[in-house]
Amino acid sequence: MSTGVLTKPPDSQVWLGELGRQELHDGSLKRLIREAGARGIAPDTAHYARALARPGPAYDAHLSILARRAVSVAEATRELLGYDARWAADLLRPVHESSGRADGHVCVPLDPALAHDPPAAVAEARGLRDSIGRTNTMIGIPATPQGLRAITACLAQGINVNATLIFSVERYAEVVDAAFTGLEHARRAGHDLASLSPAASFVLGGLDAAVERQLDAGGEGEAVAPGSVAAASARIARRISAQIHEGHRWKELACQGARPHRLLWPGSGPEEWHDGGSEADAWEVLDGLPRLGICYRELTATLQEAALADAARSWQQVHQAVAAALHTRRTHQEAA
Repeated sequence: MSTGVLTKPPDSQVWLGELGRQELHDGSLKRLIREAGARGIAPDTAHYARALARPGPAYDAHLSILARRAVSVAEATRELLGYDARWAADLLRPVHESSGRADGHVCVPLDPALAHDPPAAVAEARGLRDSIGRTNTMIGIPATPQGLRAITACLAQGINVNATLIFSVERYAEVVDAAFTGLEHARRAGHDLASLSPAASFVLGGLDAAVERQLDAGGEGEAVAPGSVAAASARIARRISAQIHEGHRWKELACQGARPHRLLWPGSGPEEWHDGGSEADAWEVLDGLPRLGICYRELTATLQEAALADAARSWQQVHQAVAAALHTRRTHQEAA
């Protein structure tokens, strides 16, 4: 199992990157939480797809019950993932309580098909939150332009959110603004801001490879230092986070009990991309991309679109695996 998500600041923390019924059933997840000192779990759609692609013995009894109830594939998928999330949230309950509800969360991703449909995304997020029934869960919402509206609306309704698939510093700043707006609405609606721990998952992996591909395709003679674009993005994102949490808007929210907006790094830790440079050095790297014929905004938008497409394929694999498992069990039940 990967420990592929790290968050820093405020403290160096380990967030596990995978979640499956087998790891829950055999106790390996519980051991990993204890041994790695994990403070949260944030699997993406691909991890769920791998867990459900070949449903093993750990899922057998549950799938048989779902087949007997004749639920739809979508309902079955939601219940399977919700059950796993509820179990994992219970394992993290001691972390959640000992941290004063700041840590110990499990993130459940939304169906990627909802990334461009804010009302549907909010309705599904609300349904997941209510069906899981644990306060230490959060819903993963892709940070598309439309997803920003869903992030605001969910937080306004007291639903914990992790904004996922962030590839640019500009989108990260927009995510924090959307989250703060949601917290402001939540405060006016009477929600307890201390019960919300919004997060943002900034993806660094793949940035420099995408730059290199564009340079190779364009035949440019110049190059950028390996890892420099990801390092620059991480450095600027950390600085944006620090500046935001020094501002008047944040201080007003903090006085009402709001928790700092957490910055997560899926698949890596920011220290992997730390080269000791300054913020000015980081901006110099990004500002130099247009001279090489590369638009950072277009590059990162393309990466997000590709990641969403990959997530959609993974979600489709989940549905196909669940559909096949239900069909097999219904056939056996009818023949019995």
